[in-house]
Amino acid sequence: MSDTRDSHQNVPYEAEPRSASVAHLTAEGNLRSPAWIEAFSSVPRSAFVPSFFRERDHASGFDRIDCEDSGAHDDWLRSVYNDDVLFTQINDEGAPISSSTSPGLMALMLEALDIAPGMKILEIGTGTGYNAAPRGGRTHRRRPGGDGSGWPMMDAGWSTGLRWQS
Repeated sequence: MSDTRDSHQNVPYEAEPRSASVAHLTAEGNLRSPAWIEAFSSVPRSAFVPSFFRERDHASGFDRIDCEDSGAHDDWLRSVYNDDVLFTQINDEGAPISSSTSPGLMALMLEALDIAPGMKILEIGTGTGYNAAPRGGRTHRRRPGGDGSGWPMMDAGWSTGLRWQS
């Protein structure tokens, strides 16, 4: 399956959970406008969260859940499209220091932003880039790399779940 994971764009293994996530966010009232529903439908969260850390049940610490781990792939995919915050980095003391915002909260914030095509928006963050990605198609005319979506450029180190180095 690694050939389909390279792009994470419109690949069969993640289309169904992404569609179910959008349906859930719409049913909950977090996504309301057709433009945001389309944006969330077309931007794969899986591309921005290739791994994350989950707090262990009944024990201290976190386990890393990674898309490249064939034994954890289904759990990773289900978790990526749940409406949950995903911790993407932990520090040397084992505390979460970066995350991917829950899609429901993200949708509420973007709906409230009330942006229009062509607007320029500056977001400064150190997360995965997924919060900025749905805005790209609504505010930019071109995607980095020339394919038209306006997805942000991001430092791969921020989205791989690597531990913080002080």
